[in-house]
Order: sequence, then C-alpha cells, then structure tokens
Amino acid sequence: MKRSFIILFLSILCSCGFAQVNVSYLGISSGIQRDLKAKVVVRDSLAAIREYKRIENELVASGFITANVDSIWFIENKANAIITPGNEFKWATIDRGNVEEEVLIKSGYRSKILDKKRITPNSISKLHKSIITHYENSGYPFVVSQLTNFKYQDSAKLNAKLKVTKGPFIKIDSIEIIGTAKISDTYIANYIGIKEGDVYDQSKLNQIDNRLKELAFVASFKPSQVGFSKSTTKLYLYLNHKSASRFNGILGILPDDVTGRINITGDAKVALKNAFKKGEAISLNWRKLQSLTQELDIKFNYPFVLQTPLGVDGSLHIFKKDTSYLELNQRLGLQYLFSGGNYIMVFFDNYSSNLINSQKYANSTVLPDFADVAFRQYGLSLLQAKLDYRINPRKGYQLSFTGSVGNKIIRKNPELTESLYDNLDLNSLQIKLKTTLAYYFPLAKRSTILTKVHSGYLVNDNLFFNELFRIGGLRTLRGFDEENINASLFGIMTLEYRFLLEQNSHLYAFMDYAYYERTIQGEHVSDQPYGFGAGISFQTKPGIFSLGYALGAQQGNPVQFRAAKVHFGFVNYF
Repeated sequence: MKRSFIILFLSILCSCGFAQVNVSYLGISSGIQRDLKAKVVVRDSLAAIREYKRIENELVASGFITANVDSIWFIENKANAIITPGNEFKWATIDRGNVEEEVLIKSGYRSKILDKKRITPNSISKLHKSIITHYENSGYPFVVSQLTNFKYQDSAKLNAKLKVTKGPFIKIDSIEIIGTAKISDTYIANYIGIKEGDVYDQSKLNQIDNRLKELAFVASFKPSQVGFSKSTTKLYLYLNHKSASRFNGILGILPDDVTGRINITGDAKVALKNAFKKGEAISLNWRKLQSLTQELDIKFNYPFVLQTPLGVDGSLHIFKKDTSYLELNQRLGLQYLFSGGNYIMVFFDNYSSNLINSQKYANSTVLPDFADVAFRQYGLSLLQAKLDYRINPRKGYQLSFTGSVGNKIIRKNPELTESLYDNLDLNSLQIKLKTTLAYYFPLAKRSTILTKVHSGYLVNDNLFFNELFRIGGLRTLRGFDEENINASLFGIMTLEYRFLLEQNSHLYAFMDYAYYERTIQGEHVSDQPYGFGAGISFQTKPGIFSLGYALGAQQGNPVQFRAAKVHFGFVNYF
C-alpha cells in the first residue's frame, strides 16, 4: 500500500513537472501583478516555483521589504500560492550618525534626499556605496558602512542611523616594478599619478591597468596589486619590456581628376620610444601627399625632467608645395604633465614661408596669392583625455586645444613690383586657434559611437594661400585628397560607428561633414564638403593593418565613385 502511494505521488509530480501549468497569485492585486508582469502560464511546475520567487524578489526591490510567499501547492495543472506583500515601507529619517556632513554632500546624499522615499535594496546599496567610495578614495580602504538603530514609526515608516567604521588611514609607501620592463620608476609613478607617500586612492588604482596598456614600451603580464602589512603598503606593478620603436607605412592610391592617371602617395614614419628608459619619444615622419609635394616632421619629447612634472617638447616641420613655396616651422615647448599623459604646454613658434619660383610673378600687376611671410608666436596647448583605453576607446572623451598669438611680417620679394605691397600692413598681429573634441558613447559591450568636432581659425586681415590650414584626407576629412583643401576657417563634424573586434582592432562606418571659408586678398570662398565610407583596423602578429574606403562630394557636385579614396596602412613594431 505504501509503495503504491509513493508511485502515485511521483506520477503526479512528473505530470506537474512536464505539463504546462496555469499560475495563480493569491494575496496580491491584479494591478500589482500587472506592474510586475506576472506570468499566468508557465512551462512546468519548476518554472512556476521560479516565477513565485521572482515575484517575491520584485516586491522586495519595490519597497515591500517584508514580502513573502507563504505557501505553494499544485492541483492538476494549476499552481497556487499565497503571497503576503506586507506594507510598502518608506524612510521617516536617516540620521547621519558619525558620518561627516561633508562626506554625505560629496557622495551625493543628504538625509532629506531619502526622507519619505520608498525603501528599496537598491537605494540602500547606493547609499552605502557612495559613502564607501568617498572614504576609499581618501585613504581608508577598509571602511565599513552600515545602518543601525532601526525604529518603526507608524506602520510603514522606518528610522535609522548611519554608522561608518573607517579603519586605518593608509598611504602608498612604495611602488615596486616586477618583470623585465626597462623604464624608470619616476616615469611610471608620474604617469599613473601615484607616488610614494601618496594617500590611498581606489579610483586611481582602478585606472592603473588600463593606463599601462596604453604604453607601447611595457606589457602587463599580471594585474597590479596592493600589498598590505602591519607597517607598510606596497603597490606592485607586473611589467615586462616590449619593443616600441616602430616603422609606419601607408600607401594611398588616388586617381587624378584631370588626367585620369593613378597617383601613388606615401607616408612613412620612424618612431623611437623609451630608448633612454625615461619614456621619451623621438619621431621622423615623411609624407608625399601629392605629386611634387613633400612633407617632413621631426619631433622630440622628454617627460618628467629632473623628476619633476615638467617636460620638454620640440618639433621641426618642413613642407614643400610643388614649385610654389617652402614652409618651415620650428617649435619649442615646456609641458606641465598630469597623470595618464595629459598636459598643458606653453610654446614658442618660429614660422616662415618663402616662394620657390618667384620669377613667374615678375610681371604680375596684382599681388599673387602666395607671399614671403614669417611670424613668431607664443602659444598655449593642452590635452585632456578621460578614456577607458586610449588606443581603441569604447567610452570617454578627449579634448585638445592650441592657441597662439604673435607678430606677422610680410617680406617684399625683390622679383615683384614693390608697389604691389603699398596697401598691405607689412607688420601685423596674427592669432591662430585649433581645437578638437571627441566623445565616445558606448553601445552594448563591443560597440561605440564616436562624435567629434575639429576646428581651426586664422585671424589676420592680410592672409595668403601658403599660410592657410590644410585639411582633407585620412586624418581630417575623409573622401578627399590629403590636405588638398586650404582654409582660413573650418569646422569638421564626425559621426562614426565602431564595432570593437579586439583590444586594438575595430570595424567602422563614418560620416564627415565640414564647413570652411577661405579669405585671401579680398576674395572669399566657402563650401560644405562631406565624406562617408567604411573601413577596418586590425592587429596581426607583425603589426596593425588598416584599410579604408571613402567617398566625398564638394561645391554642390554629386558623389563620384570613380573618385573614391582607398588607403592602406600598416604599423610594424621592432
């Protein structure tokens, strides 16, 4: 008899377990059921039990902190449960207890913010988290926050008091680099923004590993760690040496709009990083952007001179525009460096642009668009970035700004008639401004939307063609020849979708829209060109390969597929 009962009971369980089950909720109104999206039919009895548990958790999360499923029973294919939601509790008051008012303000919470608000686990968790975060960033890594002295007021209001146990005050006593990395301790400490003797700051510690990934000359083989003992606190960085000197080669295939022939352009760069183990950078970049046009850039940067936050930055720029003019720009700057590579810099520019073949203007009756000009300018430059990963970011922003002012001199060319200069101010003030703001909006786990604005403005009444901004191409306005548009004022807006393939790889689709003006010698030109396309950048064992396809249109003309721009890029580390 007993054996038959067991078999019958198991049969009922099996039928309930595998047949579709109707679900009944006793004790909560249809309105609450609707708000919680309660299911009326589930797959089997196990699913019904899970659904009842979900409803209980949702009620607690919604402020019914004493909600409970009292009993569950099954009749054939119907599940029944008695649910007691209890009262929807609200805070009467939360006394700050031993927590300083300043801490509550900085953490974003005050008593009146929670007073009379519905009690939910999420609100309590946010309160504790904000307080703990403040103390963790102020030298107390072992802080504990809790609510005490609970007292009921009426039937659904609660009083409580905050209590914080801060624990010991901690400073970083030393930083130890473990591994084969060839880099000075001073550079690393300044770069991550944590030095020996600094107060423990969890927010800075959380950023260390991502910041180190952005350094080309070291590789982390293990996440950073903080070691605590009775007398000392050590920060351990696990870094190996990584080859960072590199050769970049970019090949461009550009059709000539006039002859229809294919022009090959080139861009080669040699960069030496950390050659002297001080985090310094030396680079040489040669580019042939157009036929008979070449460009050379030489740059040098030495950070944290004499273990101070000061760095030296220098550059030499030479640009030859076919047979028209030769441009020379020398810059020397002094940087004040912040953590993560951010900086503010003051600099001095010595610029000159001279005609190459001035004889062809010997019989001109009007002043040509090109002239011999020179100016010496003093300026300010800054870079501020807060990105999750600078090389291939998913979220964050980056801002750069350069502004300079100085004296501009127009030199009279002996091949030109002197009277052509009569109406010109040969000695005048000139202002030059450039700025870029980029913002990355994360989508899902592996996508991001990049929005960017890039602009420049030259302020002077006597501008010549050879001193204007040069925009267009892979770095500024895609879908156009490299630096083929000259402007005295420009603004370029970019909207780009990126799908992140790996740490240093992504697919992208973009749209660039620009407005520019060119005002020289009383002539004014403006246009609104735009470009769009797609591409890929991905990392291989030898280096990073990139491929982009872009189309563009300007001056009201339609898009021409035969004028598409294709760029290949490769970065090789050695």
